[in-house]
Amino acid sequence: MNKKEVTVVPEDREDSRKIVMTRAENVVLSMLHQIAQGRCPEVIYPTGVTETLDQSERCKEKATQSQEIDEFRDTMTNDSKMTRVDFTCKRSRNKLTLMTTVLSHAHRLSINGDVITRRSLYYDLQSESTQGLAPEQRHVDNSVNHVASLLGCAPWDLGFIATGKGLVAGDLTLGIGSEESVDCNVRGGVVVPQIFSNLTKLQTSSDFVLIIEKDSVFQKLIEQDCPRSLNCILITGKGYPDVSTRMLVRILWEKLNLPVYCLVDADPYGIEIMLVYRLVIYLNLVLPLWPRNINYWFALVFVGWVFIPQSWLHWE
Repeated sequence: MNKKEVTVVPEDREDSRKIVMTRAENVVLSMLHQIAQGRCPEVIYPTGVTETLDQSERCKEKATQSQEIDEFRDTMTNDSKMTRVDFTCKRSRNKLTLMTTVLSHAHRLSINGDVITRRSLYYDLQSESTQGLAPEQRHVDNSVNHVASLLGCAPWDLGFIATGKGLVAGDLTLGIGSEESVDCNVRGGVVVPQIFSNLTKLQTSSDFVLIIEKDSVFQKLIEQDCPRSLNCILITGKGYPDVSTRMLVRILWEKLNLPVYCLVDADPYGIEIMLVYRLVIYLNLVLPLWPRNINYWFALVFVGWVFIPQSWLHWE
């Protein structure tokens, strides 16, 4: 088998960190200026710019949407593409306070060059002084997205990453930084790395990438030694894929020129998941005033849909 090895130039995050710090400081200065003028602070940001990045949370959000409390609803401006969060509005006070708290954490992370998980941020906000701001994890996730829209950056540029969900298995080695490497050829697969800005090397002898919708099917294929027998890389997002899983698929397709196939259920949810990988619903996402176009990570990936007719299945 021929080994493919590609060297990747790590992304320089220094400029991104400086931009996040500067814009966070400008937002706070603007709010202080409003207070000094005797006005209640408010912020305005583009509506829905980063909402679609959390596609994996769609089902959970739909289930709880009817229970959304007033404090976390958006106030639309006359321009339907903008959202105003005004402290004079009772239902916006908690939201603005939470956004300011997230902004403070993001500023500190940018200064130190650190990253934390969103789950860790949620637990940090459960102290006596802040526990009422984020009753549930989804409030933290929404606030991170709103702050990212406010600053015109990607959510992960704030220093907050989602807890790893996707799995990858097969003949694939990822070089992270100058010393660390992740060998994906282990039983059960490995969690997809959450940070790709430090990716330095890709190495594989696999012929293609096979995306599996369900974790149970993924594990069954591993038990059957599918990665070796088919000489492929197996990936699962355990349902709707998170950002890191979609990034990995994009990188393998683009950098290693590996064909990508997707095996999902023959129902609307399966088709939608396939389209998330293949067409990327949020293809037109553009972050205003941001030097890097987020579309790079989520541009079109040519994914083949593996269709298995029912007549091919033989039940014993």
